[in-house]
Formats: sequence, C-alpha cells, structure tokens
Amino acid sequence: MEKLEINKNFLMNTLLYTIILLLLTVVSKRQNYTVVFQVSILIWISILVVIIHELGHFFIGKVLGLQMQFLSLVIIFFVKRKVYLNHPISLATGFSLMFSNNLDISIKKLVLYCLGGPGANLLTTIVTYFFLKGWYLSKYFLIMNIIIFLATIVPFINGTDGKNVYNLITEKKKSEFYKSFINNSIYYNECPNMLSKEVLLKNFKELPEFNQSIIDIEQYFLENNNLEVDFFNRKYENIEQETTIQFYLMFTNKNNEQYNEELLKKINKYDYGDTMFYIKGYLEDKENNGIFLEKSKEHLDEVSDPHQRNILYHIISTCLS
Repeated sequence: MEKLEINKNFLMNTLLYTIILLLLTVVSKRQNYTVVFQVSILIWISILVVIIHELGHFFIGKVLGLQMQFLSLVIIFFVKRKVYLNHPISLATGFSLMFSNNLDISIKKLVLYCLGGPGANLLTTIVTYFFLKGWYLSKYFLIMNIIIFLATIVPFINGTDGKNVYNLITEKKKSEFYKSFINNSIYYNECPNMLSKEVLLKNFKELPEFNQSIIDIEQYFLENNNLEVDFFNRKYENIEQETTIQFYLMFTNKNNEQYNEELLKKINKYDYGDTMFYIKGYLEDKENNGIFLEKSKEHLDEVSDPHQRNILYHIISTCLS
C-alpha cells in the first residue's frame, strides 16, 4: 500500500513536471523543434512572472513588518524557513500568506501589501521596456508582465489584489480580506502573547470552524480541557477538513472506541501529509509500527500549522509511544 501511495504522490508533485519541462526545453533546443522550444520558453517566462508577482507581495510585507507563513513561487515552496522543491501541484499556483504580530495593523499597510504583487509586475514592465530591449525574449517577458498586472489589479473580480484593495478602502475592517488577515495573524502566530487564552477567546468566534475545532482539540492535549463541543455539527469547507478532525478525535476520550478502519483508508500523503500517513501506518501494521512511528516523528517539523503540529506531537508522544 505504501508503494502505491508514494507513486501517486510523485505523479502529483511539482518536481517531476519541473524536470520534464527542463528536459523538454533542452532537447527541443538541440533538435531544433522550434514550436516546442518556444512553448516551453513561454512556460518558463510565465513561471518567472508569477515568481516576480509573489516576491513583490513578500518584500513589501517584510518592509511593513509582516511575518511569512507560506510563499509559493510555483516550482519552489516556502513554509517559514523551510524550502520544498517537491510539493503538491495544488500549491504551485503562486501565492503568499503573511501575518502580523500586531492585530491593530492599519488598513494602509494591508493596501500596500496587496499592491506589492501588481506593483512588482508594473515595475518589471517599465524596466524591461526601457533597459532590456536588446534581450531576444523581452517582448514575451513584457507582454506576460502586463497580462499578470492587469489580471490581478482589476477591482471587479473576486480574489484579485485589486478587489482586495477596493474592499479594504470601502469596507475597511469589515472587508473579507481584513477579517481573513486577522484570522491568519491569530491562528498562525506562534508568539506566546498572540496565542494566549485571552487573545484566542476574544477572537475565537471570528475564526473558521475548522480552525476552531483544531484549537479545541489542541487545548485538550495541552491542558486536558474537556471536549464539550459537537464537532460534527460544525461546518467544514471540504471532506479533508472533516476527515482531519475525525482522525484527531480518535486519540481523545471523546472517541475512545476502536480505530475507524474506513476513516484510515482516506488518509494519504497527498491530502493529509507524511506525519498523518505514517501514524495511519502505525495503526494498521502492528508488525512494523516502530518503523512507522519513527517516520512520523521525522516528518513532524514539516507540518506547517503550529496547532496541528502540537496535536500530532502529543499523539505521537503520548498516545502511540
């Protein structure tokens, strides 16, 4: 079973396709396959333009004092200070997630953060036009930067930087982007003051219900709090979130029956990560559970969510050891 999971994940990760694109570019150039070579070059330029866009958000965020949680540069994925080249394709779209140590962050700073991406593409367009005309790919590079700038700056399409800026200016702290940013600042921040009971309780109801459930379960493991919540009455965004909650509840007094075999079948590396996958292996394979336990420990630092990392640490150290 593990071999099948590994093969499936390999086919769904970016490293394979990065290597294929690189080989396609080199071979088509040497064999004079002009059309194939031009298409592959356009793909590389598109990737570079997206990287410039996301780095624009990142650098402006750092100037404003924000902290990075995730940064996807398509073929490279950053989680805090860790770098991954072989990450799921779903994380290769290009995005940045940053948060603030200060919950009183101004609307002006968030507007500047949103404009960082389009601003980087606009600046690159100007530099390319005036200083890189001699580069034989400058025309393609110029056009792609203009396309990404226009596509992300428009204020009437949901999810674009321009729409977020418009909502921040018109709705201010009532805008969805502001609420989402504050939620991320609360949830992902690992500073003791930010994770204090007072801060969490004050802002708890504003968090998505999945995040609320994760914090409830974390508090159970950290402080032996009673689980008086009806977890299955909460609304989760997808089946993966619901399965994750069910998985964690297997290791609490809330659900102390035999391990749910049907639930364990849903756990795979691609959707749930290596740590959960190897904990599943520990439960299913009693003969080799020591190996699976060690592997789950090895991958624990890869869990990007600090609350889920705490839960998994306690599962491994207290429930399984």
